[in-house]
Amino acid sequence: MKTTLILIHLFISCISFSQKDDKKDSICFFVRNNISINDEEPWKIVYSEYCTIQKFNFQIFNRWGSLLFDAKSIEDANKFNPFVNQKNSKINFETGTYYWILDYTLRGDNIVHKQQGFLNILH
Repeated sequence: MKTTLILIHLFISCISFSQKDDKKDSICFFVRNNISINDEEPWKIVYSEYCTIQKFNFQIFNRWGSLLFDAKSIEDANKFNPFVNQKNSKINFETGTYYWILDYTLRGDNIVHKQQGFLNILH
């Protein structure tokens, strides 16, 4: 009986959470954590249709904090491919873990939203 009550409580909690319609609290972007030369799909940032972006800045840093990639639009960010030489030939993406930061502002909102995470590049 106790297990049944716990399961019912969890089910109701999941339903109420999934039906939450607060667009400002939702995350607008999904950034994949892993990229491999053998991936069939190109790496790209996926974004929510509910987010109307006013300002966008995506950056990738190496483990020492040096900026390696910077994009001011979603289209430019989705052109990122570590396995093809970038515009700056001094930048070399090797197998390893990199750190990314995504700053964006929504239309009608003066708050800078920030997402961050790690990107593993595998060969």
